[in-house]
Amino acid sequence: ENRFLITSEGAFKYFEKAYSIETGYIWEINSENEGSPKQMSDVVDLIREKNISGLFVETSIDRRSMETVSIETGVPIAGEIYTDSLGKEGTDGDSYIKMMESNLN
Repeated sequence: ENRFLITSEGAFKYFEKAYSIETGYIWEINSENEGSPKQMSDVVDLIREKNISGLFVETSIDRRSMETVSIETGVPIAGEIYTDSLGKEGTDGDSYIKMMESNLN
């Protein structure tokens, strides 16, 4: 009942459908307006409304917007998740299966 994924980019909508995990994000996928004041305010309100306990930052996204959200809400960044590409060799995301397992965990 507490499965809610907050990320920078709205790339995990498929996760929401496939794994019954609600999602929230700062901006849509590949948005030209990444991290606008309105987007930041909206996700901060969502985090407070849903009593979110951890945030996630994508490995392929600049983490500064999520760090700002973390500071504003007092909610820590709980970890990294893989998007857009596999991780470097030797990491938890260096294959598709390992990337999916890491993201699910």
